Amino acid sequence: MFVRACFSAVLILGCVANSSALGEICRWVDHGQTHRWNDPANWQNGHIPGSDDRFVSTPYYAMRPDWGLYRVLIDSTVWAECNNAKNMNQLVMDIVGGSLTVYNEWKIGQDNGQGAVINMSGGSVYVGGYVDLGGWAEGQSMGTLNMTGGTFTIGGALKMGCWDTTRSYLNLDGGTVGVGSLQFGGAPAVIDITEGVLALAGDQRGSVEYYVNSGHIRAYGGGVGVMYDYGETKPGWTTVRAIPEPATAVLLGLGVLLVRKRKRS
Repeated sequence: MFVRACFSAVLILGCVANSSALGEICRWVDHGQTHRWNDPANWQNGHIPGSDDRFVSTPYYAMRPDWGLYRVLIDSTVWAECNNAKNMNQLVMDIVGGSLTVYNEWKIGQDNGQGAVINMSGGSVYVGGYVDLGGWAEGQSMGTLNMTGGTFTIGGALKMGCWDTTRSYLNLDGGTVGVGSLQFGGAPAVIDITEGVLALAGDQRGSVEYYVNSGHIRAYGGGVGVMYDYGETKPGWTTVRAIPEPATAVLLGLGVLLVRKRKRS
């Protein structure tokens, strides 16, 4: 009995130690003047997340009495990291340079509000686990990723519209989004591609075709189609692009002709 009690005590202490090893909950309060991730004034108790910590933004916990939008800036001065992230609604994150590493999952948008929006024009993002774009809510929830540049890499699945009360939008107007896989639920969820690139690990042409036919993947708001290949653009990856609009295709053709003429002359 004594041995069993000691063993149980060791297990309990081990669990407590493991839970504390997960790090702290770091709450974004946006009280600084810069909105930069690396400004301690923007974090509750001045604690900037480390690799074991959790990044959360929860406006209804009275962090912002005015219920205004949280703003987060990641630029060339920022090399951000956290273990996982849970961003409720009323958050706008601008990634214009630098990097953000989320070692596990990232939930973008949850509960009622104006939605969580990620605007990315440069830099790099790596998420080791899954990304839930839109999260879940008893009412309405929305997650939006607007890409005009940079690289956003997801080791696991990109989940979109997986809860009936959510809306999920990925606007690929530039840059590259790489994912391990795609998961769509029954709620509104669209990947709209113009100048950007969507890459899926492995041969996922069948899944891409299914999602195109179901309207989850489209180009230029559905005005033109998409083209995709496995291994041709990037070895080991299924690459999805928009079919160039007619005017763009003509310009590209003229460019090729001009290059050829110059080479011949």
